[in-house]
Amino acid sequence: MTDSLWKKDNAPTQDQGYTRTEAKREADYREALYRRGEYDPWTEESPSVSTQSRAEEHMTLLAAVRRYVEEKRNAGERGERHGWGEETYKRYKPTLERFAKDTTPSRSVTRLTETQIRSWVYREDLSHESKRTYYRMVSAFLAWLRENEIADLSMPPELETRSTVPSWASREQLAAVVSAWEDVCREDANRNSDPSVTFPAGTRWWMQAAWRLSFWQALRRSEVLKIRCGSVDLEGRSLLIGGDYVTKGKADATIPLVGPAAEIARDWGAGERPDGERLFGRSRADKVSRGFTEARDRAIQDGSLDPDCEITMHSLRHGRAIDLTKKGRHIVYVSQFLRHSSLDSTREYLQVVPRHLQQEMEDLDESPIAGE
Repeated sequence: MTDSLWKKDNAPTQDQGYTRTEAKREADYREALYRRGEYDPWTEESPSVSTQSRAEEHMTLLAAVRRYVEEKRNAGERGERHGWGEETYKRYKPTLERFAKDTTPSRSVTRLTETQIRSWVYREDLSHESKRTYYRMVSAFLAWLRENEIADLSMPPELETRSTVPSWASREQLAAVVSAWEDVCREDANRNSDPSVTFPAGTRWWMQAAWRLSFWQALRRSEVLKIRCGSVDLEGRSLLIGGDYVTKGKADATIPLVGPAAEIARDWGAGERPDGERLFGRSRADKVSRGFTEARDRAIQDGSLDPDCEITMHSLRHGRAIDLTKKGRHIVYVSQFLRHSSLDSTREYLQVVPRHLQQEMEDLDESPIAGE
């Protein structure tokens, strides 16, 4: 095809979202269609649907990943249930792009094999938890490929994907972390050269309130840090997760505000401060997580936690789920409280409390079927 053809307005360019390499590849592909008489750049803005379906057969894995993450991000901006929030987008995009670049970035996505998927997801340098996370990421991406009829790929069955209980923190472990954190903050205040810095004012002591609220309400780190004062209804005892701080592309959700959480919110000015203010200010999420790790390590050092304890701030959410399950709360209600999209996610916690499930089954008043 002559260069003059690609001076048309509908020629693929970087301004249209293509990288330089992708634009060249798309131009070459359209030129091949033109030579076969299947595409006319003077009358068509892009190849027809039937032709485009053939184009998707030649889509590279990296291009497919980029299209996928952008669709999920846009769905999240529209408030769709399975879309992504900005933080999820920032986490998933580099991971999936790394998956593409480590396997077959410049080859057709249809050339991807189960062996390549398995070797990337189950690398020896990954923890079991990371393998499970990568498995979920790649599984969702492959499902999208199938739904859009781009490639018929599925995750290979693997023993390593068996359901396991996530790392979880008990009430006692959280209490140990909070106690150790008080020691850390007091020492920080004593070391500070500014005489106006005292405990708890001027220290990081506020973080322990965020951790405790995270536990009681089973909140993710990003959720607890973005709570606005106006989202806390102390009289109605409810908490709104949503608005401009909704996470993971989910719709707004209102959950019950439990007693201890209500006291924490009241202590921090919910109901008195302006509705738009964040309950815990604007601290970065990574700082709060580092603080939790610091307090955990101090608790291990002073002997109040086991040396092999590896709980993180996210373990608090899992801990609350198990806490509720142990108390015999119905799995459906626990799932709604945690805002799980599927009961399958909630059922993982039942592995920790098999005796409670056994007791619940034994307590059923069931009559035999006629004839038994």
